[in-house]
Formats: sequence, C-alpha cells, structure tokens
Amino acid sequence: MRKTHNIAWVLTISLALASSVYAAASASELLEKLASSNAQDRAYARQYLPRECAQVVPQIVSLLSSDNELVRSTAFQVLAEFANQVSVPGREEDRTLVTTSLMTLLEPHRSPELKQLGLRLLPLVVPQGADLSPLTLLLDDAEMREKARAALVEIGTPDAAAVLQGYLDRASPDFTCAIFYSLAQMKDVASLDASLAYAKSEHATVRAAAGRALAWTGDLAYLETVKQIVAHSDQATR
Repeated sequence: MRKTHNIAWVLTISLALASSVYAAASASELLEKLASSNAQDRAYARQYLPRECAQVVPQIVSLLSSDNELVRSTAFQVLAEFANQVSVPGREEDRTLVTTSLMTLLEPHRSPELKQLGLRLLPLVVPQGADLSPLTLLLDDAEMREKARAALVEIGTPDAAAVLQGYLDRASPDFTCAIFYSLAQMKDVASLDASLAYAKSEHATVRAAAGRALAWTGDLAYLETVKQIVAHSDQATR
C-alpha cells in the first residue's frame, strides 16, 4: 500500500514539475510549441497561451495558415478562447486588438478557408463600433456572401444590421429576401422603414420577406401592409 502511495506521490510531483516548466515558458516559446508537430507541445501551448497578453494574437492568427491541420485546429481553439476572454467589460482595448487581428483573415487575398475561419471567430468578439467593412466586401463575393450574412446576424450589433440594410439596393431578389429574414431575426428597428418600402417590391418573394421583417414587431400599424402583401402574393409565395 505504501509503495503504491509513493509511486502516486512521485507521479504527482513529476507532473507538477513538468507543468511548472511549461507554465514558466515565455510567450515566444509557447508560440513555438503551438506550431510544433509534437502533440504534447501543442497541448501545453493550448493550455498556457490564453494566459498571455492579447498581443500574441496576431502571431497565433498567422498559424491558421500552417500546412499542419492539427496546428491550425489548435490555433483556432486558442483564438476562440482569447475572443471569449476579452469580450467582457474592462477589456475593451484587448477586444479591439483581437477583433482587428481576426479581421485580417477576411482580406481579399486570403483563401476561402481562412475567410471561413475568420467568420466563425469574429462573432465571438466584435463589439459595437468596430469597422465592419471587411464583411461588407464579402457580401459582394458570391462564394462567401451567405457566410458573411450569417456572421453579421451572429454579431448582432446595430452596426451589423446596418451593414445588411445598406446592402439591400445592391442585392439580387433572392439575397434581398435573405437580408430581410436576417433583419427580422435581429429584430432591427432601424430597418423598419426599409421593410415598408420593399413591401411594395415588384417581386412577390421580396414583398413576403419584407412583411416578415415587419411582423416581428407585433405592431398593428403594419397590419394593413401585411394584408396587402398576402392579397397580392402569387401562388408560389402565398
């Protein structure tokens, strides 16, 4: 019994010493471990990097371009943790830094895969007042616009809703419908006037989507407009 106890004690001390060594590693050393092909190195980097200053985030972002899928996956997990950590009151400066760093993943020269990773991470951290122009540009990209629209809905700020509303005049009828469904989901009061205007669209599907963007309010002031949309709908949209 004593021998078993001693072995357990030795193992505990060994693990504690190993942890202390990695815990004492510098940020640059942890970044090297994160980029390592060694699973144990990546695991320690995954554990300790989120305790570092947010200044390391741009370097972690660069690892999303690694040829090693496991490095990319671990880097993504660390970035997600940073995004969650800084999205609390009192960490506005760090939140801006993380947001700005992740926005670089949406730059035009980036691959679709990197853009998709950026769109998955940004809703975790983007605050009201952030520059959303990179997402606006993606709405012009036929391959990325649906993912950009979904990310804006997840971001959910008035700024994000304004980006979607501002794109209405440039959108195809199908994408106009998608935007109005998004604005309804976001319950965006600022877009109600636009919804009223598009409730008179020549496209029955757009009229129906605009009506939905009015209906969430439950405001009887819009009842007659919705009735008119139904009355003038075609068989496919009725």
